[in-house]
Amino acid sequence: MMSKKKKTLVTVASVIMVIATVLGCVVIAQKIPADSVKTTGTTAGSPTTTATTTQSTTTTTTTTTTTTTTTTTTTTTAKPTTTKKKTTTTKKKTTTTAKEEKITTTKYTTTQVYNPDRKAYLESIKGNKKLIALTFDDGPTNNYTVKLLDNLDKYNARVTFFVVGDRVSKYSSTLNRAYKMGNEIGSHTYSHKDLAQLKPAELQKQIEKTNEEVKKVIGVYPSLMRPPYGSYNNTVKSAAGVPIIMWNIDTLDWKHRDKNKVCQNIVKNAHDGAIVLMHDLYGSTVDGAIMAMDKLQHEGYAFVTVSELAYLKGKTLEPGKVYNSIK
Repeated sequence: MMSKKKKTLVTVASVIMVIATVLGCVVIAQKIPADSVKTTGTTAGSPTTTATTTQSTTTTTTTTTTTTTTTTTTTTTAKPTTTKKKTTTTKKKTTTTAKEEKITTTKYTTTQVYNPDRKAYLESIKGNKKLIALTFDDGPTNNYTVKLLDNLDKYNARVTFFVVGDRVSKYSSTLNRAYKMGNEIGSHTYSHKDLAQLKPAELQKQIEKTNEEVKKVIGVYPSLMRPPYGSYNNTVKSAAGVPIIMWNIDTLDWKHRDKNKVCQNIVKNAHDGAIVLMHDLYGSTVDGAIMAMDKLQHEGYAFVTVSELAYLKGKTLEPGKVYNSIK
């Protein structure tokens, strides 16, 4: 029988061996590499290790992709919307232009260049470098316009009248005589309104009524148009249907009513291809114009209508185009 003391020693030794075994296992476990655990876990398909790796990658990628896609989509959608608005605006402008073109009265364009009775004379002055067109607005009248007509033949002169429509019927005999003499008849609209301030319908009415009144008297439509006050815009140019004639010599006859100043303004500023603005509403204007023709004729000038001037210069006057002079 083992003594009690030996038994105690054996027990203690066994405990020590157990403790040593446990400590040895712990040390060995600590020396195993971390990637061995990951590899082992992956190979074994460890749910914990695989889930952790996948979740980290997926979460980052998904968040970035979603944000980028959303931003791109929003930007792309905004651009077509802006483009559509611009397209709509352009269409409105096109519609407006179409309306302006729609009221163009091209049927009033005439092919008259000069009176056949003037052909021989015009051929004789071709190449003349001193051609001038005298023009008269706001008529016709009886006394003053008639006095002007009585003096034109003296200077082999013909002029251009821009008549007001609501005066045509009242002074029809004067207008008819002016036309038959070979003077040119243009429109100054029906009631002398500022055309640039009118709506298209009223603008068209001002032009058409004048044209019809003139045709009733002389048998043809006016060949030219001069807007009252020299006021025009793109709508007026589209609606005119004939060349628009302005001027580059203004006598200011309506302002000073002085025949000497009328004459002086014409003679002092006269040059080849000039278009002179006057009004046959005033006796002083007609007297001043006659005085100027007398002086300029001695300087070699020839007095022609606007269309004759264009013909002699080899120019074709175009409907809706504005002319201040013709050289």
